[in-house]
Amino acid sequence: MARRKWDYGTIQQVLDNQNPFVQSGYSKAPIVRKKGELWTDSQGRTWLQKDGCRVRVNKQVDKIREQLKEKCSKCSAEIRWGDAYDKKMFTKTGMCYTCLIDLETEKRANGTFDLYEQKKVLNNQLSVAKEFKDRLKEAISYLENYDGKIEIYHEETGMQETWTDDTVKERLVEAKTDMDICINKINELSEAIQEVDKKEKERLNEYAGSAQS
Repeated sequence: MARRKWDYGTIQQVLDNQNPFVQSGYSKAPIVRKKGELWTDSQGRTWLQKDGCRVRVNKQVDKIREQLKEKCSKCSAEIRWGDAYDKKMFTKTGMCYTCLIDLETEKRANGTFDLYEQKKVLNNQLSVAKEFKDRLKEAISYLENYDGKIEIYHEETGMQETWTDDTVKERLVEAKTDMDICINKINELSEAIQEVDKKEKERLNEYAGSAQS
């Protein structure tokens, strides 16, 4: 059997209590939600489970609350009062546009701009790797507690069949292997970032020495 490629779509299916490894259609049993549980449905709508009912979470209100917390990490300016450049740069760097330009100008002046660019790429890759690790961790936990049973309900006859997915153990081994690969990648990226930091410190010391002479 060809090895299944784990991706965000496959793992999201697992986390949504779906079985991505079975191609035949079947009706899922209703998912029982706990009080206080928050989840997003297949249409991207967010819900909150309360006593005996579910409540739609207003994403617009949440978005406004998040915007109130958005401040430049350098000058503490509130991004909501900025322009499109401020908002775009903040999502990528945590800084307003002006502070980002000042920082990059400083990096070019002291000769560390190339390292700064390199570190940005490494940090982005590290962020993606860590996010994927979290997804894998949840998927592994799910597979470890999944009994592999699939219930198929036939509406025409009212009969119900129970099948066992024999590939669960195989998928669990694959997920754990991918976890090992992911952890190794995270370690490699972390070491690479430390090396860039070391080079940056050396260049800054050289720049400070040349400025004093």
